[in-house]
Amino acid sequence: EYEIDCTRETMSRDRSVSIEKDTRHFHIELSDTNIPITTRHCDLVYFDDALNAIVECRNVGREYEIDCTRETMSRDRSVSIEKDTRHFHIELSDTNIPITTRHCDLVYFDDALNAIVECRNVGREYEIDCTQLTDLGPQVLFSCTIPNTRRIDEVRLSPNFLYLAIKSGDDKIEIVNVDNFDQSITQTCKRTRSGRNVILGCYWTSDTNIVYITTSGIEFYGFNRKFSLRLLKEYKISVNWYIYNANVRILMISQGTIGNILQWYHFPLHKVGHIMKLPKFEVEIQKGSILEKQDIVVAQIYYGLFCIYINRESHELVLYLLSKEKVSRKVEIDLVTPGMVNLSIVDNLLISHNIEHKISMVFDIKLPRERNSQLIVGPQPEHRINFPVAGPLPISNYYRGTDQTEIVDVYDNWLFCLPSFVLDTNVGKAWELNINLETLSVSFSDRHRLVEFLLRRDNSKRLLLDVLTQSILEKESLNVLSQIFDMLNRILTTHYSEIEENEENQNDDTMIAQRRTETFWRVFVGARTNDVDNMVEYSEPNLQKLRTSQGYMVITQEDFYNEILLPVEDAGDGDNTQYLFAVVVEYIRSLEFEKITVQSFIYEFVIDLLVRHNRFYQLHQFLQYHVVNDSLHVACQLLSLSKLYPPTYQLALDMLKRLGGHNEHILEVLLTKGFILQALRFVNSEKKLFLQPRRFYEAALLVDDPNIYFTVYHFFRRRNLDEETKDLFQQTYTEYFR
Repeated sequence: EYEIDCTRETMSRDRSVSIEKDTRHFHIELSDTNIPITTRHCDLVYFDDALNAIVECRNVGREYEIDCTRETMSRDRSVSIEKDTRHFHIELSDTNIPITTRHCDLVYFDDALNAIVECRNVGREYEIDCTQLTDLGPQVLFSCTIPNTRRIDEVRLSPNFLYLAIKSGDDKIEIVNVDNFDQSITQTCKRTRSGRNVILGCYWTSDTNIVYITTSGIEFYGFNRKFSLRLLKEYKISVNWYIYNANVRILMISQGTIGNILQWYHFPLHKVGHIMKLPKFEVEIQKGSILEKQDIVVAQIYYGLFCIYINRESHELVLYLLSKEKVSRKVEIDLVTPGMVNLSIVDNLLISHNIEHKISMVFDIKLPRERNSQLIVGPQPEHRINFPVAGPLPISNYYRGTDQTEIVDVYDNWLFCLPSFVLDTNVGKAWELNINLETLSVSFSDRHRLVEFLLRRDNSKRLLLDVLTQSILEKESLNVLSQIFDMLNRILTTHYSEIEENEENQNDDTMIAQRRTETFWRVFVGARTNDVDNMVEYSEPNLQKLRTSQGYMVITQEDFYNEILLPVEDAGDGDNTQYLFAVVVEYIRSLEFEKITVQSFIYEFVIDLLVRHNRFYQLHQFLQYHVVNDSLHVACQLLSLSKLYPPTYQLALDMLKRLGGHNEHILEVLLTKGFILQALRFVNSEKKLFLQPRRFYEAALLVDDPNIYFTVYHFFRRRNLDEETKDLFQQTYTEYFR
């Protein structure tokens, strides 16, 4: 090392000499405070300029510790180190469902009821609770106690909360009336020739239908209030394992020696008591492997139904798009890191949780693969996603407790339930996963991709408008803004088209029935064209629902004006005027390109912006070459500017004349300006015009010119006026020339 000393000689009052070391004469100094870094077991240390903080990743055995630390200065100049807990992509919900782990024999998430079901053995009886999570907290949907006279391996509550299906053995299921436990029926599964048949599970597909999945097939029963079961349909197939998704009403069956032949069935919502067998397909797995139940997930993402294969050997996800005619391999997602993986679906985002490394990655299957690529409309080819939306981070380990924020060990003893629930059996709580869009948006370097990402998210309108506002304040490239405006207005055009189509068909019952039938295939089974982007959900006309049927958020011209232009104008300075003007013109160009009528307040903003900065010549050109479309509001604004720029008076009159139907307004303008003779000539040129002679009389008096008044008097004297008006003119004329 080098030692550098700077020494000077000083003289004290008693003439004695002392040597002092001058530490102040350096151009660059270290801060008085610092952030301690743990070097032991530290695999990764870097400075994140987006967060203005130091990020540390430490390997502490079976887990990684990731800290994000920034240096702050308090008011008394003392230094404190704060750990920032807000920079997580995925967070736990503010509310949670407490789970009683003691004496709890069965806890699971029922996706049909969207609730947590608990079954507890409390001695001579079982307590069964069904609790749903809301924004206000847990809400108990159902609670009952049944006698402890049987072993409970599985329990399913009917959608109407009237019946319990209890699996209490390998081959029988008991259906119990929750209001009268003495009223019950026990049904055993069908016997095979070998005599061995085991019930793997059961599900209610409606209030009156239940399906049994056994090792030798599917048994679909109809159930009535007289407590009798009738076999409606039976499929005799060899079953390795099964998956049932109640949200989309799909049953997936595994067949074959290695389990990679999947046969799926659908229970139509509009046809109660029916089951539909749909095409089987083969999952491509590596040689020597066996497809297990934990390797397959059935989920709805956007308006497509997917079978997701978790390939743990090649560390990737393979998405198969399910449709009525066939099943196609659609998307491949590279997970990069090995390890045990669980999946969640939050806001149509696919989230991969790596249990071993304790990280989660967020993927959007609709995000463009190339930078600045346009919104894809039409069939999408099979593609591969190599990177997540943002870098891998753990789930936030903070949640709101009874009195304060508490910390939980993430991933440990967690049970992930589709679509977005997690159950912590150690802590005894259940949460719903939420996406932190504000943190996630920081990871986007391309604003075009960010805007397209936010357009598909729920409750993201405020953030999207803020992003657009910030883009203009930071003077984003007009080329990028042009692409963003084209995307916003393309969605706006689709929204207007759907409103018109719904208004035309709202009284046509046959058309509505046909559209709903098509919606069934597109939403719950898959589009006939195997195209995710063309899947359209029918909805009744609702002008307040500003989303397209494909789920894209609609940004109207009112939103752009009130939430973007006005804040930018208030926050900007005079130097931004030219850029802001270019932005508004680009937005108008985009609206015109999509054949959307530009609202008058957009033009008024342009005119007002030019007038405030004395750019009258450019304003005159815009009006003369019809860059600004004609409207009554714009004409009135031009009339109000006639004192600042006199030519706007004539431009306004020309605009009113081109609009047509505003002759009374033109006449009133002429009279207000004192142009009486021009007003009389205009009356002669227009045949159908409602006249008010009294208004001409008042205007002529204000001019205070005898010749003009005499002209007005004789003009109306030649017309067929009523006696009262004639008397008024005669009296006023006599008084005026007395």
